[in-house]
Order: sequence, then structure tokens, then C-alpha cells
Amino acid sequence: MLHRAAGPLAATLGSEAYERLLKALSLIYGIESYVVLRDIWGASYREVESVARFMLEALIESALRQAPHPALSPKGRGRNPSPSRSRR
Repeated sequence: MLHRAAGPLAATLGSEAYERLLKALSLIYGIESYVVLRDIWGASYREVESVARFMLEALIESALRQAPHPALSPKGRGRNPSPSRSRR
């Protein structure tokens, strides 16, 4: 399921980053996060879904920010600066 959903990002991220993203995404869909949100935080089903979507979007944005940009030279590859750093 996760491979189908995240598959389009595989080429952009590279194999190691793609696998790390899949592992991180699997934590969102595991029963543990559901139990924490429902039992500890008293979240509604709708809120559990909302928090899961928030985490999903944050993980994908982070993975894409860290992906090497093809237009950069090999020396400039690596993490792209975060928006907050680029404003300084």
C-alpha cells in the first residue's frame, strides 16, 4: 500500500531516502499511533485522520526538501536549506 502511494517519489528521493520515507510512513499507519491518539489524547476518529494527514504531509515535505536537486553540481548536493534558513 505504501509503495503504491509513495512510488512516484522513488526516483526523486533515491533508494535510501525512499526507504526511510516508507518506514516513517508506516509508523503513521500502525496501530500504535491510533491507540495513542484515541486512548491517551481522546481524539475522535476524524481528528486521528487529520493528525495522520498532517504527519504524512510533513514527512513528504521533509523528504523532498532533503532530496538532491538535479540542477545542483555534485558539490552542492544534499539538504536544501529550509525556508527559515534561507531568509536569514
